[in-house]
Amino acid sequence: MSSPSLLGAAMNKRTRREQRIRLCALQLRYRKAWKTQASSCQLAALLTEIEAIQQYLAADRLPQEALWR
Repeated sequence: MSSPSLLGAAMNKRTRREQRIRLCALQLRYRKAWKTQASSCQLAALLTEIEAIQQYLAADRLPQEALWR
């Protein structure tokens, strides 16, 4: 059976991967919405989601970078 720390690391890696995939999908949706002249509300909602995921990924990366120094 896996140790809790290894399981947590695997879940974190999986979650990060899923969030990166979600981020790419949202960015594509935003570009499409921009090209089709979507409403400012729709664009703002997409940008809010994109920024939230970017912040999550950036915050999750900081502790790991500190360990590598």
